[in-house]
Amino acid sequence: MRRALFASTLLIVVSAVALAGGGQEADVSTGVDAEIREDVESALARDGRVEEAGIQVTVEGGIVSLVGTVDSIRERNAAVADARNVLGVISVVDSLDVEPDVVASGDRLLALDVRSALALDPSVDESDIIVEASGSRITLYGSVDTLFERELASDIAADVTGVVTVMNQLTVEPTTDRGDRAIRTDVQNALVRNSLVDKENIVVLVNDGQVTLTGTVSSWVEEQEALDAAQFTAGVTSVVDQLEIAGPDFDGATGRTIRTQVREQLEWDIRVDASNISISVDDAIVTLSGTVESAASESAALTNAWSVAGVRDVVDRIAVAEIDRPARTGLARIVENSISLDPGIEVQGLTVTEEDGIISLYGSVDAAWMRREAGSIAENTIGVRAVDNNLVVVPPESRTDVEIRLDLISSLQTDTRVDASGIEVIVDDGEVLYRGSVASWDAWEAAYAIALQTDGVIAVESELSVES
Repeated sequence: MRRALFASTLLIVVSAVALAGGGQEADVSTGVDAEIREDVESALARDGRVEEAGIQVTVEGGIVSLVGTVDSIRERNAAVADARNVLGVISVVDSLDVEPDVVASGDRLLALDVRSALALDPSVDESDIIVEASGSRITLYGSVDTLFERELASDIAADVTGVVTVMNQLTVEPTTDRGDRAIRTDVQNALVRNSLVDKENIVVLVNDGQVTLTGTVSSWVEEQEALDAAQFTAGVTSVVDQLEIAGPDFDGATGRTIRTQVREQLEWDIRVDASNISISVDDAIVTLSGTVESAASESAALTNAWSVAGVRDVVDRIAVAEIDRPARTGLARIVENSISLDPGIEVQGLTVTEEDGIISLYGSVDAAWMRREAGSIAENTIGVRAVDNNLVVVPPESRTDVEIRLDLISSLQTDTRVDASGIEVIVDDGEVLYRGSVASWDAWEAAYAIALQTDGVIAVESELSVES
């Protein structure tokens, strides 16, 4: 349906995609599968995080298979996400091999690198985590308080240079003893509050802290939102996914007020201490005030507010509270090392300075998403109160504004999270401006991320409004 909406005004996109595919072997599949394959290959080619030349795409009955080699776990995850977000894809079979282009340090040094990365993230308590390295494989042993910490520890380890495989043997040992009934109620309420999830089609079962989700969802995105609702709930030790994708169905609403939903969302999310956050709502505009312990908690609180159905805007008046920080002279060095350890980011001439907990970043990167990722790493470092990101985006290859715009339109058109019919795309000297409207904050974020990940983009500004 989205393709039909673009047909009358964007026929040039079809020609551009066809030209981009010139020289490749003819698609042996037919009909819808052939179209999906072309869309997936185009999505991989447009993503600045992925080197698509090493990836072979096949499609059968809406099931996409990815075969080949990539440089890092980050690149593999990005490729799989690109494929899953294409309209018509039912599932993705990941057969990609990770073959890093760097030589892994010795086992002891690699384990130390992983432990340092874990220690730098304020959302993970690494005190009970044991890290072992064997070649390029990392194994995590020990225990954490929440399922969210367990999954985050894997992601952090996977991003360390030289790591090819992560074996997560961590157990979840909640600090509070919660009954299965209370956990089930919290997960169900979290599903109700999420505007991307149709709770009526999902059944929640809890047995000794293990949550099982069964039923149907309309897309992979909805499935991930439902799984996150369980993962972020206190007391959950594991999540079993038995959800099936059964086609789009975006109807559904709750009778709760926006303020009540935002309050419950903040109190549910283990990443946020909601006790010092006040909420006010005026004409569907939510204002959050108070203090949190870290910039990451502030970001999570804002995301929670945006996720509630009916919210038109969120005003951020949250302050990051003063905490015991590392020595002033050492904080900049910690941030610099953390950014340098990230295998997906290459900053030329990286310089990090710090004053009163405010980190300033200087240097240049190849892509807009790298600039944002470097800022996120700094933001999540213990002791950082704010980040002044002065990194400059200098694309390695010159691309015209027309080429960038065509890539953006194609990506928006094929992404299941976004209805691109209400989005106007303007590109001027590599700077992207969105105008128009989208149906949810998640669609807003998806459109923004697509622009960040597109080759040649140096900056992104969104004037999209959220219309529920």
